[in-house]
Amino acid sequence: MLVIGAAGTGKSVLIDAITETFAHHQLESALAKCAPSAMAAINIGGCTVHFWVGIGIHRPKLIST
Repeated sequence: MLVIGAAGTGKSVLIDAITETFAHHQLESALAKCAPSAMAAINIGGCTVHFWVGIGIHRPKLIST
């Protein structure tokens, strides 16, 4: 489900209600809460979309000699 809208329209409130419903039915593991920015992800208790799909900065391991 994609929830879109301007700031202050209640997107986070809706996501909180959906989260509570999943928790009530013991289906928390079936819910992935993602947001496009880190601040939005923190606000909903989720992660960024990039983190969820595994896209990001991959730093090579340093080889110690």
